[in-house]
Amino acid sequence: MKPLHFCVVLGVVALLVVGPARAETVLVVSDVDPTDPAGYDASLVTWLEGLGYTVDTDGMNGNYKEGNSPWAAGNEAKLQRLLDADLVIVSRKTSSGSYDNDRAGWNTLATPLILMSGYLTRGASQTKWYWANVDSGDAGKAVTDLVVEAGQTGHSWLAGVTLDGADSFAGFDWSPLAEAPKAVYLPNTGATWADGATVLATYDGRDILVDIPAGAEMINGDIAGARRGFLGQWGYDLNIDVGAGSRKAQFEDFLTDDYKTVLSNMIAEMVPEPGTIALLGFGGLAALLRRKRQA
Repeated sequence: MKPLHFCVVLGVVALLVVGPARAETVLVVSDVDPTDPAGYDASLVTWLEGLGYTVDTDGMNGNYKEGNSPWAAGNEAKLQRLLDADLVIVSRKTSSGSYDNDRAGWNTLATPLILMSGYLTRGASQTKWYWANVDSGDAGKAVTDLVVEAGQTGHSWLAGVTLDGADSFAGFDWSPLAEAPKAVYLPNTGATWADGATVLATYDGRDILVDIPAGAEMINGDIAGARRGFLGQWGYDLNIDVGAGSRKAQFEDFLTDDYKTVLSNMIAEMVPEPGTIALLGFGGLAALLRRKRQA
């Protein structure tokens, strides 16, 4: 068989084995109506779709709050959607008191999850998900830089981020604001995190980027059912006007490219990019073809 024919046959076999590339599904949990183009998380959905992911908005508009809980009898279809998703993102625009009674469900869920709300990390007097052993508070509004922890500059979630000489990078840019934003609400200083967690960066001395491995024991004893990531977000639930046209602030406003790079890195690592397996398959085919030619 000629080498070209050999490659074509192997390619067909690979497609049959691997199947067509699909867009992995990211399920967003938010209190915002996804059909409202001016809603705070409208640009989160658009941004994720721009990365090539399918976005499941079933968890938006408060559809998974307590009272509508995926773990309540009769809501098995909601729980199945969480399990079928490749990744769950819990937006900053969530009322923490509407999700804390289901903490065991969220913590042990066997789907990777990225949390962007510092309210839900709480595990002291303000008991929420117990990711950290402290309450949370507002970071300084004058701060823009995320400071990478010693020894963590090579972490994959920070790939492509431009660090300065102090191993920090700007995560926020408040300059377009006509009024002061609601602060970045983060765990208080001195936090102890879930067992095996790695703090990658701080903001105004507070932990803002944390990697928690699957199987980690949370502060209250819950076991993480899959990998967890925390990346704090600024309080864009504040009803402020932004720029010409007077609109509500949204997810993407005032975030730097480096911040969005970190988030996209987290997503890509916790959810394989569409077509990755197929590309690996064709890489193997190329290796086989080279071996045949050398034989």
